[in-house]
Amino acid sequence: MAHLRKNIWIIYLLFLIGSSVLAGIITQVRWQGIVADQEMLHIHRAEQVSSAVHAVLVSQEMMLDVLGQQLLKLDTEVEQVRSPRLLDELLQVNPSLVGFGLARPDGQLMLVDSGQKRALLPNLLQQPESRDSFRQTLTEPGMVLGRTYFQQAIGDWLIPIRKALRNDQGEVVAVMTAGINILGSSRLLHKDLHYSATDEVSLVRAADHYLQYHSSEVNQPEQRYMQPLNPARLQAAFQALEKTSGRSLQDIRQLQQATAYIRAEPQGKRIEAAVYEPRYRLWVMSSVSMDEVVAQFIPLLTTYTVIFILVQGLVFLLFRSIARAEQRTLEKLEYQASHDPLTRLPNRQFLIERTDDLTRGSQEFSLLFIDVDNFKGINDNFGHDYGDQLLIQMGQKLQRQLEPSDILVRLGGDEFVVVTFISDEMSLQHKAFKLLALVSDGYWVHGLQFHTGASIGIARFPEHGRNLNELLRAADVAMHKAKQEKNSVELYRREVNDVYLRNYRIEQLLRGAVSQNELYMQYQPQVDRRGHLIGVEALLRWQSPEMGFIPPDQFIAIAESSGLMPLLGEFVINRTLQEMRSLQDQLDQSFSVAINISVRQLMQANFASLLTQQVTAGGFQPQQIVLEITENLFIEDMNNVSKVVIDLRNRGFNISLDDFGTGYSSLSVLQKLPIDELKVDKSFVDYIDRDEKARKMIKNIIAIGKNYGMSVLAEGVESEHQMRMLQNFGCDYFQGYWFARPLAVEDLRRYVLQNNKQFNDAKPFNASQPFNDSPGSSSVTAVPGSDPASDTQSDE
Repeated sequence: MAHLRKNIWIIYLLFLIGSSVLAGIITQVRWQGIVADQEMLHIHRAEQVSSAVHAVLVSQEMMLDVLGQQLLKLDTEVEQVRSPRLLDELLQVNPSLVGFGLARPDGQLMLVDSGQKRALLPNLLQQPESRDSFRQTLTEPGMVLGRTYFQQAIGDWLIPIRKALRNDQGEVVAVMTAGINILGSSRLLHKDLHYSATDEVSLVRAADHYLQYHSSEVNQPEQRYMQPLNPARLQAAFQALEKTSGRSLQDIRQLQQATAYIRAEPQGKRIEAAVYEPRYRLWVMSSVSMDEVVAQFIPLLTTYTVIFILVQGLVFLLFRSIARAEQRTLEKLEYQASHDPLTRLPNRQFLIERTDDLTRGSQEFSLLFIDVDNFKGINDNFGHDYGDQLLIQMGQKLQRQLEPSDILVRLGGDEFVVVTFISDEMSLQHKAFKLLALVSDGYWVHGLQFHTGASIGIARFPEHGRNLNELLRAADVAMHKAKQEKNSVELYRREVNDVYLRNYRIEQLLRGAVSQNELYMQYQPQVDRRGHLIGVEALLRWQSPEMGFIPPDQFIAIAESSGLMPLLGEFVINRTLQEMRSLQDQLDQSFSVAINISVRQLMQANFASLLTQQVTAGGFQPQQIVLEITENLFIEDMNNVSKVVIDLRNRGFNISLDDFGTGYSSLSVLQKLPIDELKVDKSFVDYIDRDEKARKMIKNIIAIGKNYGMSVLAEGVESEHQMRMLQNFGCDYFQGYWFARPLAVEDLRRYVLQNNKQFNDAKPFNASQPFNDSPGSSSVTAVPGSDPASDTQSDE
């Protein structure tokens, strides 16, 4: 059956091709015939007009010669302008003429008909419209045609004709001139030369390309005759004339027959015929718009088309009735194979086929890899039906937002891919952020409203990959980079890939770092306004045997995203409590210990109670522990995180808000949570001595802290000048390299002893002498393999 169906469509295809070719040949022959008829029509008209114009001008030349000689005999010496009766009588018997005049060689008219206004008579040698042709008349034996213009003295548009009158010695003694009317019932050839709205007949002066005469529906002499024809229009006509005839323009001027050709202009093509009138140096052109020819052809084409369509329709219906049912089945199977059954969007298979086609071409395109943030939580907490409905709504939203040329694909799970033909980076970023805002909008599922975020990675063909696998990998790498910032967009870059591979390796090594004893703790002192130690901040460090010292701002973020933060947080708490208990027992001195807490730790079940047990078991009271949190914790889950923080504060722990002023919800956090301390971020302190905005920000933070009854600690203090300024602003506590770098336990012990000694000796703390126990001490040197610039106080 399939074989039979295939043969039937082959037979139909052969019939269709054969009948279409035949119909095309018939139509083409008929079209060429109509065009040939139009070309012949305009050839005949151009030749007829040329012949008629020649005859009219020859008769007028003879009349000028005879009339001029007669006037010279009657008036040999003319001192002022006069109007002989002879000129008025001649005008009555020559209705195509609108004026006569006899001019001296200097261009001054002396004898004119009585109908001309003497006050407006021009000097023909000085008037711009007549100057060149008058000079030409003085040098040529025959009649000369002047430019067509509006003669003020006569009050009409005319073609000036002039004949030089000479004595026996050949010297010009006068010029006989007249005007041929081009408007009204008495105009040249006595009737319109054009046939229709797009039909035109033109007489073009060969010397300067001004129109001598023009016949068309548009009767605007001011526009027609006051400037030469468009050079591009004439150039196109002459090029087409030479190409069609196979002769040069010089040879064409010797022909007496007109030549037809097709001329292109901005408004469309025209059929035109041209012949040259050599005696009076005129191009005679007759043309019609191709649209008019097409209009003549359309009825015939419509008849042919209707017959062809009827025959083809009947044959097609016959063939289609055989294969239609099988085709529907095939389309259904293909749709199921290339579309996602849940969202009805194209699937990975469709994407593979489409991108295979695109990558074989040269057109640039881009992939936008969209991954929904925290989608697993919706499935886990509410069930897959809620997640499915949310994905359906999300797909519909994206589909409505995209351009018709874009392709939206559900790659699987909570991942979508958009294929767009935009390649400009700024345009891609703009489009991605619009999609991000759309995806992040609210969704109503079974009466519940959900708000989701997303991360978008972008890869461009061919810059980031030559096939789908390479492009998807690049977009996925960029998406993971965007995921680190949450609800963000990232364009793939080579350095991003390097960072991705490095981060992947860091994640792998980090999983065994605790068990292999690669992690250790350092502690940075915190002092009061006098320089006296009031506490330390516990800072986690990692010395990898393979990669050397890895800064905390690199591995902490990876631990957060990979789920390793609870393990590291447990290590930090246990190791800090153990080392600080031992140190404080040795010194017989108590000071506060600040520990950074991540959102992953806070969201652990019973975190507050477990931490209380650990602190008590480690020999500390909760009041001795400062828990440092950042505003970013509350972006994750404000309600739940707030409950845990309040519980910790109620148990006696001190709460410090780290990096205050760098987030988005600072004031709302202060209003809702029991914060004991604000930490001024190092980014503000760095510029305190040279940036007025930084100083104002620090003053505002200190003022906010005081208003809320909180202490304020500035981190990143690296100079005495910074410390003095902070003291003047009212800052309570300080932390930074000016006092000490992060120290190992033994170095911290020596620091505390030295600090105590200064106060026991009743000497004020000299902040201009930062602690440096000995050459090579870890208090002033970075951990081997580390970058001191990255060893900041604000890491976790």
